[in-house]
Amino acid sequence: MARNSERSPGALALAGVYLLLLLAALRPGVAQDFLPSYTAARLIEQGRLDAVYLPADAPHLFASAPAFVAASIAAGGPEVEARSVTAFVAPPPSLLPVLPLARLPYWAADTAWRLGLALLAIASLQRLVRRRSGSLAERRGTLWAMGTLGATPILLYALGLGQSALFLLGAAAFFGSERTRSRLAFCLLLAAAIVFKLFPALLLGFLWLMGRRSEAVWTALICAGWTGLAAILLPTDLAPAFLKGLTAVSGGVITGWNNLSLDALLLRLDTGIATWWFREPGPGLGVLLGAGKLPVLAAAVWVAAGRTGASAARRWGAAWAGTLTLSPLLWAHYLVVAPALLADRTPREAGVRTALLGACGLWLLLELSGRVSQATVGNLGSLLWLLIAGTLLYQGFRHGLEGAARPGHLTPPVR
Repeated sequence: MARNSERSPGALALAGVYLLLLLAALRPGVAQDFLPSYTAARLIEQGRLDAVYLPADAPHLFASAPAFVAASIAAGGPEVEARSVTAFVAPPPSLLPVLPLARLPYWAADTAWRLGLALLAIASLQRLVRRRSGSLAERRGTLWAMGTLGATPILLYALGLGQSALFLLGAAAFFGSERTRSRLAFCLLLAAAIVFKLFPALLLGFLWLMGRRSEAVWTALICAGWTGLAAILLPTDLAPAFLKGLTAVSGGVITGWNNLSLDALLLRLDTGIATWWFREPGPGLGVLLGAGKLPVLAAAVWVAAGRTGASAARRWGAAWAGTLTLSPLLWAHYLVVAPALLADRTPREAGVRTALLGACGLWLLLELSGRVSQATVGNLGSLLWLLIAGTLLYQGFRHGLEGAARPGHLTPPVR
């Protein structure tokens, strides 16, 4: 940040965010979304491949094989009912960075994983601060930092789960630099997001549309190399097992409160309930989903392709709006990308950013309070995401030509 803002209240607030992240990473506990990866890695080392993935006819995300549940509890997982142990559903290549940790006791592996994610979150947020240095008044820096502070319940939530969704934050934050080191970091982080989540592969198409083809190609090559290395180091039986388990996950929609996708929203509105069971949308709902998603995709493609004259940062935000809205699984912790995407070039935009990020935190606190039904919480979360996505697309259209021409506006050259 600029020297005059380093001593600002906003800078102190952001330092407080960093401290909270580090303390959360070191806090004893079970990272519920890291535990399945750790358990899967240990099962692979023991040669028990049949227990790693969900069966193809699994009714919900807690339908893991008894061997997986037993291994999860033996590894240091929570002593709870079997149905409370989340299944491992990530692609096999995502296990490569976890395999070395599987040789450690769970508490040590869990701490190392969360600490790495905390450092990634700090580096990503610091990258956002530096990207705006020199062009922001102190009050805008304060708004940015306080807005991020308002969203820390989402960051802390993702970190507490040990969620690889923080790779999404890194991929969004490191976009746009022309420095070789930062571009390499961007490609590596986007590749990691793809390897762990699959759906961010859609961003490669958006990068191509944006004229950033070298990043698209390098990211694809990293993904290919990562997958090839996994094929060599991991048992070959894992890939077919993953594809079979994928049928269970992709064959229906999860209506749990944590899924903020348009698919889950319409199903919850139809049924009035929020569950972790896979529910198949009927043909009428499929038509509604198409009617809702196609305009978002079309708008995202239009902005990303540069048709509105928007800056690269706004085109990147539109790309994320389209990618996340298309996904049938939009977990709440994916909202960690919001600080990296919402622009704050004017006082009004800084206010909108602060309000949206604060709303993310307040929404999560509402769920944790337990005073509102989970179906209602889920519906509110879905509407919050649609508001964020609409803001990103609106910025791409409204501030296209004038945003690109604004003095001091960061617009990385398109190659």
